[in-house]
Amino acid sequence: SSDLNSLWGFEADLGDLGEKLEKLDDMLSGVEPGSFGNNRVLNRWMKRAREVAYQAEDVIDEYSYELLNRKLASRSPSFLNLSSNPAVFRQQMAHKIKSLKESIDEIYAEA
Repeated sequence: SSDLNSLWGFEADLGDLGEKLEKLDDMLSGVEPGSFGNNRVLNRWMKRAREVAYQAEDVIDEYSYELLNRKLASRSPSFLNLSSNPAVFRQQMAHKIKSLKESIDEIYAEA
């Protein structure tokens, strides 16, 4: 298992993203769309924060799925999805994680 994890090289960033997402979820909990009345700035901020939170959750789910897929493939070579290139996946995930972390930091700065 740790061998598979070491292949990815961005677990620390993914963990950091998870922590940022948790804090963002805490900020958004209990706040409903329209809670700020006609204040467009706050409503836009909340909408953007929710969109980024959903994107971050999707990235974490995508990573979990790929990790599970790789574990299953290591147990049964016939299960391997040949369309999934680990190097390309790592690069794409690293880019998505970096971008989302920056977006969350911007949201914090605007709060």
